[in-house]
Amino acid sequence: SKGVVVIETGVLLERTDIGNDERSRYHDFGQTFLRIGTGANLEIQVATSFASFKPTPNADATNGLTPLKLGGKMHLADEKGAWPEISFIGNVTLPWIGEEDFRPEYIAPDFRFIFYNSLSDRFGIGYNLGMAWDGNEARSSFVYSLMFAANVVGDLSVFVEVFGGFPEGSSSNHSFDLGLTYLVSPVFQLDASFGSTFTDPNSYYFNFGAAYMIGSAP
Repeated sequence: SKGVVVIETGVLLERTDIGNDERSRYHDFGQTFLRIGTGANLEIQVATSFASFKPTPNADATNGLTPLKLGGKMHLADEKGAWPEISFIGNVTLPWIGEEDFRPEYIAPDFRFIFYNSLSDRFGIGYNLGMAWDGNEARSSFVYSLMFAANVVGDLSVFVEVFGGFPEGSSSNHSFDLGLTYLVSPVFQLDASFGSTFTDPNSYYFNFGAAYMIGSAP
């Protein structure tokens, strides 16, 4: 809605199996994601964070800002019966801002169509379909996600999600996560999740976040 700003922030702790019982380490601190309502069903989105990456346990860490991501979300259709709510999200990751080792070589675009169906007052299902480019190669990747969410009690909800991609000319990748959200107040929400891959359970991540809304929707 016009005049509404949502600030999302969090911490990501990720470990990726690299063999020989060793894991690379990626920490994302102070993730900042701004969602700015402009009216006309359009929301502007800006994202960045401070990250630390160690490719091996004994390697020096690379620290710095992640590339700036700019984009927007447009509401296309309301939910009506079996017809889902539909939105479109498009982003570009810029190669000029952030730590050099984290930046793509070229502008990296991605887009998704977002669908959501309410199954009841307590249950819902969301699913996304789109394409993404990493900014280093011309090859694209078809990306998807499928999420089931349930309101457990009061303002506490849980979700389970399956997501992945089919990179052009490469093996597909598929992951899952489990999490919960708690609505502390109408303008403040907390969330936490754990995720891994279907192919390598030794790779995993934890994510903790918060969202605060400034302004009020009509």
